[in-house]
Amino acid sequence: SYMAAKAAEDLFAKTGTKPEEIDLIIVATTTPDHIFPSCSSMIADKLGIKNALAFDLQAACSGFIVALSNASSFIQSGKYKKVLVFGAEKMSSITNYNDRTTAPLFGDGAGVVLVEPSTEELGVMDSLIFTDGAGGKHLMLKAGGSANPASHETIVRSEDAVDQDG
Repeated sequence: SYMAAKAAEDLFAKTGTKPEEIDLIIVATTTPDHIFPSCSSMIADKLGIKNALAFDLQAACSGFIVALSNASSFIQSGKYKKVLVFGAEKMSSITNYNDRTTAPLFGDGAGVVLVEPSTEELGVMDSLIFTDGAGGKHLMLKAGGSANPASHETIVRSEDAVDQDG
């Protein structure tokens, strides 16, 4: 949430957007600060945004694209006018730096875009997104969820870090 809030502060400064203009916040993240409160609500608080819907979206690598597609749909509905879409990850918190096959692939960072209605030929024209979950076993965090809660044993086995087969 810290990196994302800083990115939004930069966006506000560049665009002249004020926090009270934001209607919706979507945060794509696999590494939220906490399971709850949501990362999006923490960002809203850091930015002083009080009257916006805020939610997290967890879609791993494709998260930002899925969030952007969702934002576009919310805008097209006419209900929302200014949507902040974040991609924010702190992968260092779930990376095993002794595993040299995965450690160089993952890093920390955050970015944000402001999505709003336009009459110009720009922006998200259309999206077609599908999911094939069959490969999930090849890139996963084995422990920490409800199926395999974190424990001393899962930490000793490094199951609290990204595991990749390939």
